[in-house]
Amino acid sequence: MPLAEEIEATALVNAWLYVAFSDGEIDEFEQATLEERIRELYPVLPEGAFSRLFGKAVVTAGTSEPEELLELIDPDTDVEAERLLTNLVVLAGRNGGLDDDDMRRFHQVARACGYDRSDFSELARQVARERDLHPETLAPQTLR
Repeated sequence: MPLAEEIEATALVNAWLYVAFSDGEIDEFEQATLEERIRELYPVLPEGAFSRLFGKAVVTAGTSEPEELLELIDPDTDVEAERLLTNLVVLAGRNGGLDDDDMRRFHQVARACGYDRSDFSELARQVARERDLHPETLAPQTLR
């Protein structure tokens, strides 16, 4: 996988695990949803690359403070930040929504990417419309 794609995939894996790990674990559905999305975005992913990215990120998610994890989610440009947040919204919709703790972390990721609450809410609404995701699956707090 080209380096730019690996960096982007790593940021998405780290961000999703940061959000989903709010309850202290990543369940099989959360992992499967992430793997499916990563394979859609990066179809040339070498065999075993997702497992390697995921395994490294899970260890980090389980042993790091939230602030340390947010440092790993540092897109270099607004385009990358928007792409990262767009993919997180898609993952949230596919995962059946987010609880309050997940949502709190989701907003922290958005802030780390330079989005305030209203900018992020607008992006989430736009992605929900474009991807035919029902806004309620993204949790009501996303759209306030």
